[in-house]
Order: sequence, then C-alpha cells, then structure tokens
Amino acid sequence: MKRIFLRNFRKRAETKNTTEERKNNCFLKAKPAVVAIFCILLYPPTLKAFPSSIYIISYIIPAIYLFLNRKLLGKFSKEQIKAVFLLLCLVVFSALIPLIRETNDFSYITITTFFFRKALIFLSLLCLVIKKHGNNRSINYFLYYYVLTHVIYVIGTLVLVALPAIQDLWFSVFVKNTAERISSYGYTFRMGWQGYSGFRLTLRCSISTIFILHLKYGINPRQINLRQFFIAFVGCVIGNAFYGRSGLMVTGAISLIAILVWSRRHLKRVVLFTGLVASIIFAIYSLRNNPLFETWYKWMSTPVIDLITTRETDNASFSHLQEMGQTEIPPTTLIIGDGRHTEDGHYYMRTDIGYMRIIFFWGLIGAIPTYFLTFRYIYKTRRLSPIVFIQLLITFLIFEYKGDVYYEFLPLLFTIDQAYYLSTVEKRPQLERKYD
Repeated sequence: MKRIFLRNFRKRAETKNTTEERKNNCFLKAKPAVVAIFCILLYPPTLKAFPSSIYIISYIIPAIYLFLNRKLLGKFSKEQIKAVFLLLCLVVFSALIPLIRETNDFSYITITTFFFRKALIFLSLLCLVIKKHGNNRSINYFLYYYVLTHVIYVIGTLVLVALPAIQDLWFSVFVKNTAERISSYGYTFRMGWQGYSGFRLTLRCSISTIFILHLKYGINPRQINLRQFFIAFVGCVIGNAFYGRSGLMVTGAISLIAILVWSRRHLKRVVLFTGLVASIIFAIYSLRNNPLFETWYKWMSTPVIDLITTRETDNASFSHLQEMGQTEIPPTTLIIGDGRHTEDGHYYMRTDIGYMRIIFFWGLIGAIPTYFLTFRYIYKTRRLSPIVFIQLLITFLIFEYKGDVYYEFLPLLFTIDQAYYLSTVEKRPQLERKYD
C-alpha cells in the first residue's frame, strides 16, 4: 500500500512539473539585443555632430536589412498590395490638391508618406523577430518588443529627469528637440532620450497597454508571466501619466474593458488587477509633495480630481477642442478641401481635431479612403481578439478627436497583419482566398 501511494505521489509530482515546464516555455523571452534595436530604430536620437545620422538609422539601415532578409516576409496578400496602392494614390493626391486649389502647401506630403517611412522600420523589425524567434509566434514577440520599447523609454525619462547631470551629458551629444516647452508649461516628465515627448508618446503607451493586456489575458496559453505583466503595465500607465492626460484616461477605459471581459470567470484575476491599479494610484499620490514630482502631479491630477468631485473638468485643451468641433465647414471645403495643412507656422484654421485637419486639406474626397483603410485595419485585429479590436477602435476614435493619428495606426497594424498572414496563409495556401 505504501509503495502504491509513493508511486502515485511521484506520478502526480512529475505531471505537475511537466505542466509547469510547458507553461514556462510558453512565456515570451526577450533578447536584449533585439530590444536595443527596437529602441534605436523606433526612437533614434540625433547626433549634434552628424545630424544626417538619423536618416541613416531610420531609413538606410532598415532598408538594407529588409532587402537582405526579404524572403522572411514572403509575399504580401492581395489586400495588402491594394492598400499600398491606395496609399500611393493618396500621396499623389496630397500633391495635386494644393495645385488644384493654388495654395502650394505641400506640407501634407510628409504625413501621407509617413506610412511608408514607418512601415519600412516596422517590417524590418518584423524580419528581425522572425529571424530570432520564428514565424509561429512572430506576432506575439513583435507586440512584446513594441511594449518593452516604450517601457524602456519611460525608464529613460525617469533617469533624465531625476539625474540632471546625465541629462546634460546626454544632450551635449544628442539634439534636444523643442525641450523649452517642458519648462514653459510645467511638463516635468515630458522628456525622453529624443527630447520633448508628448501626444504621440501617450498614444503609443495606450496601444502598448492594449498589447500587454492581450498577451497576459487574451491568449490561451498566456504569453507572459505576472512579473512581466506587472513591469510592462506599470511602465505603460506611468508613461501615460507623464506624456498626456488623455492617454491616462484611455488606458483606464481599455484596461477596465479587458479585465471585465477576460476575467469575468476568474475572481482572483480581478482582485489582483484591482490591487495593482490601487497600488499605482497610491504610489503616485504619495509623491504629491515630493519636489521632483509636485508640479507634474498637479498638472496630471487636476482634471481627474475635478471630474470626480464636481463632475466637470477644467481642461483648457478639451474645452478648446469642443470649440473647434463647432466650426462650420463650407460645402466646397467639405467636398474637396482647401488644400491647406499649415498656415503661419500653425495647423490650418488652428484646429487640433484630426478629422477636421483632413477635411480642411482634401475634404471627403481624401478623408473617405483614408478612414476606410484605417478602420479596415483596426477591424482586422479582431483575429487577434475581438476585445483588442474594440480597444483599438476606442483608442483611435478618442485620439483622432484630439489630433490626427490615423498614420500612426496604419503602418503598425499593416505590419501586424503581415505577421498574421505569414503565420497562417503561408503555411496553409488553401486559406489564401478566404484571407483576401
């Protein structure tokens, strides 16, 4: 009897160890060299002594690497090719509209070509991920490295702000982009290794939050452990608090959606997540009287406190956006636009609202294909998870109201879609027609 008991005990222990081993092998394991390359390519600092270095890092090196490893990307789907063709048409259109309207404002070309410039970087990074980790988990690894890049950027902000000597040394070598805005507005922590960091960074931290929640709760088996999730989630939330209050509110909303849907049958997850959020809030609150954080805390917390206590928010930025949203658009402008993107060093009509900038430049004639592509690629993320699709849609709608961001979404989602295509269609050619 004793022997039977010991045998069964050993079997149970071996089964448990095997299960734990398999579980641990599922977790994503980042390679430091790959993380470093992501950081350098996504946020390359500009050398003061050699300003052209940023173009070499951002475009020439990724283009060479992509060319040498082009076989890793395989072929693009028919839908991908159609999207690229439509985007090329929009680039041409951004040059024609100013000629038709006789404004000679060709500044919007830099926006329409952003997709190709950013897609070049993202696709080269996808090649790197495939080369290091294979096709099967390329999407998950790509998302994870994207998140880690922004967590490290936030850590870089903390270092530069907390250690002025390091900041002075760093920016004695690299260009400090528009850093005067930090002191003039009291944006204490809007400092990164690239210089001033604001609206775009808080958007990317919000997208990173969606990705890290997906890797933790949206995939079975999960791709990251509790420690990985804790570090990444806290980093993204802090990044939102540093770079933009709108991102902080968006992150709160998408996190609530994720935890309610993915953990509705797991009370333990809800409790742990609630405890994590409460700990972050308490940690931030405890810093309110610290000289380093005092100015930032007041700037960050005032709209939130006002909203909770008075159900109103004294947010000048939001109030200004509401006034902009009430601007009447003439019929001719609505159809073909005014062919203006900038004027006297500001956005045309001084508007920050994304869809109004697009309509003012090229009207519905350009806005319809632009938003069609954007919504199409956001919708395609439902294959990762329906919740990811909903979260990205909410994030896009809110940020697009505060500033045009469609060109931030398109190259990233295009790359993720290509990774999905490689991990499915390339292995199963019979699905190609269904995919397209």
